[in-house]
Amino acid sequence: MHGRRKARSANGEAPAPAPGQFELPHSIVIDENGIIYVADRENGRIQRCDLDGKYLGEFANLGRTYSLKLSGGALWAGMQPLNEPPGGPGLLVKLDRKSGKILGYVEVSDKGGLHCVEVSANWRTDYGSRESRRVV
Repeated sequence: MHGRRKARSANGEAPAPAPGQFELPHSIVIDENGIIYVADRENGRIQRCDLDGKYLGEFANLGRTYSLKLSGGALWAGMQPLNEPPGGPGLLVKLDRKSGKILGYVEVSDKGGLHCVEVSANWRTDYGSRESRRVV
């Protein structure tokens, strides 16, 4: 897996991102089975690989993903739509970590509020940036 910037064609369009390549990876978590989840921020996906770097798949079309947290068998992610400017409002999303299916979400209206996610054993979620923190 490689972290590279997207090449652009002569007309300025970027090709579809290849599996195992990233544009601005933002967060990495590893589960108890050795599966690595990487927030591929500017490609709007979460990629999965094993500890040897073998590509296992991706959860695509999620939006700009900033932060990841494994808790209670789920994968939590702080993200925002790709058509919004970076650092704007977005979502705190709970995902099935095997399928990528969205299990629930909370809208986050704070600017810059998605760079970190913490989930406690009783499902209390904290999210925020260096400047601010919120509890849901």
